[in-house]
Amino acid sequence: MLLREIPTERLTLYTASASENPVDWQEWGETAFDEARRRDVPIFLSVGYAACHWCHVMADESFEDPLLARELNTNFVPIKVDREARPDVDSVYMAATTALTGRGGWPMSVWLDHEGRAFYAGTYFPDVPRHGMPAFSQVLEAVSDAWRDRRPELLESAARINDLLSERTQTPGPVSAVEDGQLLADAVTRLAESFDVTNAGFGSAPKFPPSMVLRFLWDYSVGYSDLKAGEMAAATCEAMARGGMFDQLAGGFARYSVDDTWTVPHFEKMLYDNALLVDVYATWFAVSGSPFARRVCTQTVEFMLQELQLPTGGFAAALDADAPPEPGASASEGASYAWTLRQLEAVLGREDGAWVASLAAVSAEGSFEYGSSVLQLLHDPEDEERWQRCREALHTARTRRPQPALDDKLVLSWNALAVVGLVRAGLLLEQDSWIAAALHVGSRIRESHMMTDPSGTGVRLARISRGGVASEVPGVLEDYALTIEALLALQRASGDVTWYEDAERLTEVMLDLFLDGEDEKGAFYDTAADAQPLVRRPREITDNASPAGNSAAAKSLISMAALSGRDDWRAIADVVLTNLAPLMQQQPQFAGWGLQGLMLSHSGPREVVVAADRESAANSDRKQLISAVERFASGRAVSASTVGDPGETIPLLIDRGVSAGTTAYVCENFACRLPVHTVAALEEQLSS
Repeated sequence: MLLREIPTERLTLYTASASENPVDWQEWGETAFDEARRRDVPIFLSVGYAACHWCHVMADESFEDPLLARELNTNFVPIKVDREARPDVDSVYMAATTALTGRGGWPMSVWLDHEGRAFYAGTYFPDVPRHGMPAFSQVLEAVSDAWRDRRPELLESAARINDLLSERTQTPGPVSAVEDGQLLADAVTRLAESFDVTNAGFGSAPKFPPSMVLRFLWDYSVGYSDLKAGEMAAATCEAMARGGMFDQLAGGFARYSVDDTWTVPHFEKMLYDNALLVDVYATWFAVSGSPFARRVCTQTVEFMLQELQLPTGGFAAALDADAPPEPGASASEGASYAWTLRQLEAVLGREDGAWVASLAAVSAEGSFEYGSSVLQLLHDPEDEERWQRCREALHTARTRRPQPALDDKLVLSWNALAVVGLVRAGLLLEQDSWIAAALHVGSRIRESHMMTDPSGTGVRLARISRGGVASEVPGVLEDYALTIEALLALQRASGDVTWYEDAERLTEVMLDLFLDGEDEKGAFYDTAADAQPLVRRPREITDNASPAGNSAAAKSLISMAALSGRDDWRAIADVVLTNLAPLMQQQPQFAGWGLQGLMLSHSGPREVVVAADRESAANSDRKQLISAVERFASGRAVSASTVGDPGETIPLLIDRGVSAGTTAYVCENFACRLPVHTVAALEEQLSS
């Protein structure tokens, strides 16, 4: 079906924008492939997302061009896909693009045969030949000619590439037996080898926030008293938040830094980055008591609540990188965020403008484009009150500029990460309003994204919603696994056992739909067994911008096994982690979530129950004890809490209620120590 014929509420911001092109974009599906077979033309697949700068550039240069649109419509069946709504399609064809070209990125441009196999691919193509790249029109002509004159060769190449990628999808076998504790230590050593001792972070530009690795390093530094792990984490956290990648006026982190020094960002602000980093900076504060960590965490939460929160509940996917520098002008990257000396003085006056320019590294030459600079805060101001006054004035002035577009779709797995981050930060920084916000998101997930499956016996998840209405796009593995994590976070924060009930149902469904029943090695597919088939069924194991489905599933199963006593769930998790061991050992920068799961497994984990009666004072004590678990056993324990009679919903809580006051039980394999009633006593048990 043509995108322009689909009701807007069923489209995302990205596909809705594409529907206005003269290109006859089709929705991904069998209808488009049938048309390609009927017309005997290849498929042109364009994959991108709303906050992608170069996606906008290619759309403006090529997809809005009537002549190029006519060429696409005549000689191809063009399909447009939002990668965030269809990560399965994105994963399959990004692998093909990388195999064909040696690199990947967005926009992704792929030409397919009638079976969905890629035979040519690239990323951004300019409208005219530039920087050694052919013009998009030249590529279209060459592909069209090759399809007409050399089709057998193209099809043979497509089949060969697809077979190669299908082989790579197989789960790698485990490395030779390595004790879990040694593997964790080896990962820290390997991370230290790639650590940038000058600018912090790992590797060279472009530098992405290594959020999951940082959380692992913080937990490892505390759990194993490893000074080097903590030093790498602290240096990276500080460098990221001091530089231009952190929005010094409104809070929140941009997607990545284009340089080694964390100075100039790629300006889009993604929900998943900020959700993960809220957790990271809350953990840093819990470990060190750093006021700087507390401030960055707080400002990031405020950004999420003020700029990403949706009227219907939950959080939007992203803020765009681009905005017009002035009303009526064409959008350009970073226009909303950069400042010149003259602009600072126009808002603040000459004296304060010069002071802020010195403090925030704004120069006449500029650190960005056209003499403008991205604000940094390389050291704390000596006059904090003056900085806050200037900061507020600059932020107010910036809101009068044209603003980046909000991608208002709700992505389930990213909102699950936001719930986990808000709960942990709320507990560690004693912010009840953040926990309330997380509970509100959880309610939205229940209402809009948890559906009764066609048989009426279970639950299914919808990947995205817009305007409070869920789409027909089914949830993928990461949606299920991370939603389970979010539900458990809400349970321990609230004491409401119904969150656990939902998590237990989702765990059963996740295993039924995604576990590879034919692979004795133990692994999950990213798409459900009954999902719309692709040219191959994807199975991602690397943690990139967000957790991979396999590492997320393993970690959630460890937690569920600890609470339920289900040894079979734990066994599956352990096998998955064993198969992730080569990645964790050799490329730990792409295994941050998996390393967190391995550390949780290696630690037991300990099981902690906090039970309180229904008096308000006791409920306050319950939150303090749950917060203590997050502080003193971060990454090494699984906890649950209850208010009043826990019943028999959560096996770990059975017979562990209280008649008055608040009690904590520290257990291993359901065998518990003597109950304690104070934070100090709980800390002592968790530290021993």
